[in-house]
Amino acid sequence: MIDNLEDRGAAMCQAVGDRADNAGIECEWTVCHGRPWVKVRETAAETDADLIVIGFQGRSHERPGKMGSVAERVLRQADRPVLTA
Repeated sequence: MIDNLEDRGAAMCQAVGDRADNAGIECEWTVCHGRPWVKVRETAAETDADLIVIGFQGRSHERPGKMGSVAERVLRQADRPVLTA
């Protein structure tokens, strides 16, 4: 099950990465394990990211207009700009 989820996540990230490449934007992505908001911040620091881009809604899509908990934690705790999409 975890392998399937990793494969699906990698495919989604690759699709976004391909779109960024086609637009001339450098993009790095990774699939990892752990607390999402912590891993996003750690990965951004390790790669010296200029910008963190994260989905506005995760599982909270059932509550229109409400920011997802991961996006909110990243936004509040990040030491660099965050774009929610």
